[in-house]
Amino acid sequence: MKKKIPYILALLVFIVSLIATAYSIFRFVTYEKTSCTVVDIESYRDGKIVQLQYTVDGTVYERESRYGRGKSIKMGEELSIWYDPDGPSKTVRVRDFAAYYWLLAIMGGGLFLIPSIGLLIRFTNRNQNKRENE
Repeated sequence: MKKKIPYILALLVFIVSLIATAYSIFRFVTYEKTSCTVVDIESYRDGKIVQLQYTVDGTVYERESRYGRGKSIKMGEELSIWYDPDGPSKTVRVRDFAAYYWLLAIMGGGLFLIPSIGLLIRFTNRNQNKRENE
């Protein structure tokens, strides 16, 4: 039984990471698009902190966003933003699947796949040894 524990743990890690990834992607694709306006810009050493204002169902929301150096942005500029319909204060500026979603899925898959291949080879060898001994 002790030899099976690492494989069971690998399977659990795979399942949890798969569920977390699927949930994150599902939540992310349900975000709705709206426009926001740049209402304040504060420059700092590495870029700018921009205050964005947007309206959802008559309620005005504000959020800060960081922009790196070289990014051109002006007061009053209209930008697209995506918000969570269940919590409009949660937003993203770019609706793109982040690399860490895929990294999480690949890591979980690898943690499951590598031990599974090892188990498959072990059981195949065990069956061959039994046949040879008979």
